[in-house]
This record gives sequence, structure tokens and C-alpha cells, in this order.
Amino acid sequence: YTKPYHATKTFRPFMFVNCLGEEERSSASSSTSNRTEAALTTDLVVEFFAQFGEANAAGGIGVITPYRRQMQSIERMLRPRLSA
Repeated sequence: YTKPYHATKTFRPFMFVNCLGEEERSSASSSTSNRTEAALTTDLVVEFFAQFGEANAAGGIGVITPYRRQMQSIERMLRPRLSA
């Protein structure tokens, strides 16, 4: 199973990125978020679409985070950039 984007260093089948940033916790929730990580993730997803197009990503791109607030941050940052 290979795709054109697997040949790049940036978009391998699985990727773990170490990113410095500060975790934020809400007093109303035990969930965590990190703006720096969310912004980097958003940039990577947007760059993927810019290089390879939406057709190549159909069913093939996912972001895994154990934190609900982090997922919400990423979705909030992605929406305006992908709908443009």
C-alpha cells in the first residue's frame, strides 16, 4: 500500500511530531489542549491538501489526539483554512 505522498519526508504513512508548546487546562474540564501543537497540525494538514489535493486525502488522513479540547482546537483552526 503506497501513495504518492508516502515518498516525501513530511507525509509518511504514520508520523509523530515532537512539538514544544504549553499545555492548557480548563477549570471546567480535565481535558488538555496545546495551541502550538494544534497550529502545527493545522499547518501540516493544509500543506498536505496544497501539495496533493483533496482527492488523495479521501479516507486517508487522520489526526489522533487523546484530548477532546485538542481535537476541538484543531477543528476550529482547520475549518476556515480548508473552506477557503
